[in-house]
Amino acid sequence: MRITASLVENNSHVFAEITLKDFNSVWYNFDRVIQRSKPTKIMKVIHILKTFVLATVILTSCQPNQKEENSSEIAKEHNDTVFNDKDDEKDADFIVNAVAANLSEINLAQLALTKSTDSEVKKIAGMLEADHTKVLNNLTGYAATNGISTPTTETPEATKDR
Repeated sequence: MRITASLVENNSHVFAEITLKDFNSVWYNFDRVIQRSKPTKIMKVIHILKTFVLATVILTSCQPNQKEENSSEIAKEHNDTVFNDKDDEKDADFIVNAVAANLSEINLAQLALTKSTDSEVKKIAGMLEADHTKVLNNLTGYAATNGISTPTTETPEATKDR
């Protein structure tokens, strides 16, 4: 992210730029620019710069993380680095996909349990939750004994329509 503030007065340019990654060196350069400019310009630039920095910090800290983490992809990438054999990688990918699918099924069953008013729907949702939880426990146990990384959340695609 880059923040720029510039002021032109009487054909004299005062320019300051802040990159949040290298904040200290930018402040050093900004101080050098200020030392060469008039006091009235200094105050205007400092005010503009402080406003930009404060606004940027507030806006970036209040925004949710734009990139959704996909724990399935992270688990697959980790497994690809751990397993050298293609068959082992395929087995690990199957486990990752099965765990992610079961997590989605459990979450959907829990959603049906909380949102539905029909007793039959709640009964089926309870069975689905119990069955998929059992399968999930078996899969994660197998993965743990075989050194396979598994996702901790369902995929973003599974939650997209909710």
